[in-house]
Amino acid sequence: MDAKICSTHSRFLNQETNRWNKLTQTILSSIYSSALSSQWDSEIYFFCSCNVCKKEEKKQKKKNVVSNNV
Repeated sequence: MDAKICSTHSRFLNQETNRWNKLTQTILSSIYSSALSSQWDSEIYFFCSCNVCKKEEKKQKKKNVVSNNV
């Protein structure tokens, strides 16, 4: 079980893994929902190791560094 794949990208996992991760996906979905409703933050990506989230996390970190330097 790879709990580091976010619910958004879990559809790329095979069917067996999706069934096994049903509870994990539900938990991650609620984490994403609450995080997205408050503010889009790089902390969200702490829970996911998929390439899409890793790239987005790098962009967020760069954006945060730029805004912190202003």
